Amino acid sequence: MQTKFSKAMKWDDIEQKADETVVRVVREVLGEKFGTADSDVEHIARELLMNDTLEKEHDRCGKYDYQKAFKYISRGRSRKIGWSIWAVACMICIAVGTVFMLEKPQDNEGVVVLAKEEGAGNQVMLYLGNGKIVALDDTNRLHLQENGQQIEVANGKVTYGDNVRNESKNVVYNVLSVPQCAEYHVVLADGTKVWLNADSELKYPVSFSGETRQVFVRGEAYFEVAKDSLHPFIVRNGKVDIRVLGTSFNIRAYQDSSIYTTLLSGCVEICHADDHLFLKPGQQCEVSETTGKMTISEPDLDVVLAWKNGDFIFKNAPLTTIMEEIQRYYGVRVEYTQESLKDRKFYLYIERSKRLEGVLQKLTWTGSVKYRLEGRKVVLYE
Repeated sequence: MQTKFSKAMKWDDIEQKADETVVRVVREVLGEKFGTADSDVEHIARELLMNDTLEKEHDRCGKYDYQKAFKYISRGRSRKIGWSIWAVACMICIAVGTVFMLEKPQDNEGVVVLAKEEGAGNQVMLYLGNGKIVALDDTNRLHLQENGQQIEVANGKVTYGDNVRNESKNVVYNVLSVPQCAEYHVVLADGTKVWLNADSELKYPVSFSGETRQVFVRGEAYFEVAKDSLHPFIVRNGKVDIRVLGTSFNIRAYQDSSIYTTLLSGCVEICHADDHLFLKPGQQCEVSETTGKMTISEPDLDVVLAWKNGDFIFKNAPLTTIMEEIQRYYGVRVEYTQESLKDRKFYLYIERSKRLEGVLQKLTWTGSVKYRLEGRKVVLYE
């Protein structure tokens, strides 16, 4: 019996065949056959997509020289190596498929590089209390001074000097504004660390004074609050106040959306209108945009913190949820040709440093949605 692999078959042909095989398997398990797929197989497929199993397998397989092996087995030994050919083919599928799904970015493929390519003209801005505006990126190395406070800008981060408490009533504020297609990091005067997601702003004093440490946030931010039991840290956004002593938490408070506060460590008090509640680590509080009701749940922390860790992670999420994040991060508009597409659910795990097309291509693997780009607009269709 002849196999489809012959001495004349080129190595590129095998790689292409492996690509086609991987895509077909993913589509069958998670796409067209979703409704009838065996639950165990479906679970395994999802786990392979959502964790680093394939990545580790790729690293292991990367130690082998497949081209040398292929040359060896193609020297006329077809009578004894029928199974070996298929074994090598399987290994190729694993290696090529892994590269296709979980390709790691190069060292120079940082978020700021992506921002320059995908969102020209969008730049992080630091608004000083004296009216000056400073444009920031990962190449800035600046030394600023305001109201007696030293401000260092380097390596994609703004750092304020050690807090010298200003007991005067004249509090000077700075505003760090992060546009679409970017992220940024700031260390406040008290040592609190804040990571800002795309399309977010943080207003804060250059040095803290009074009985509390207050900052104001719009959009999404992750806080690691420096401990100071005598001066509670309060995060405000106009609707919700979050009161902490020393803790790590994520707040998502974009305009016209529910507000989500997720606690990683410590304890926080959420205050909204006349209601308040306390969160334990691992819990999330949602303040509904429509009803104002406060509810507590236990979310998937990997999903909540994916943005801070440089990833997009969605697990059984509606297409609208995924595209809202893509729209915000890449600075594009989204159009659905069919309303029914919005509620379709997907699993997606990919690095945020990828180009827009790389993210969209992986999203369309299931075959249940397709896309085309029209300038800065993404059109989704069946």
